Formats: sequence, structure tokens, C-alpha cells
Amino acid sequence: MPETAVAEVAVAQRQFVIGILDHTGHDRLVWSQHIPEQMKEAQKKFYELLDKGFAIFAVLENGQKSSRRLSRFDPKVEEVIAVAPLVGG
Repeated sequence: MPETAVAEVAVAQRQFVIGILDHTGHDRLVWSQHIPEQMKEAQKKFYELLDKGFAIFAVLENGQKSSRRLSRFDPKVEEVIAVAPLVGG
């Protein structure tokens, strides 16, 4: 397969990620914008996490951390990190 065809397939099948950091460790929900059921599941999980008090941050395109906190699901953001609320004692 020519290189350009591989690149086109990679772009067409680009995956989006919700990284979830909580007391159990690190989990990931991977989804595609092009599969409506997956996008609905990602949106549902996003709002479930917000309801549980998670702080959700966009990850920059270069993979660097960001201080951009999200309060609404944005299907254009390729990767977000959800951080569990801290529990004091």
C-alpha cells in the first residue's frame, strides 16, 4: 500500500480518548467521531464523570498538559484527562 493511502486511512480512522485517573489507576475510553454510538457513549461518560466531581482537562495536540478545563463535551477535542476529586481526611 502506498504511503499516502496509509496516511489517509490513519486520518479517517482517528481515535479520540478520555483518560480517567482515579483511585483504581488509569483507564481510557477510546472512541471515534465517525461512529455515532461511540460518540454518544463518550459524551455520556464525560457527563457522568463531571457529575462525580471529576475535573476534565483538554490535552494539547502535541500531547502536552493543558490548564483548559472543560465543562461541556466537545467532540472536536481529541484527548481529555479526567481527574478524580481529591478526598481529604
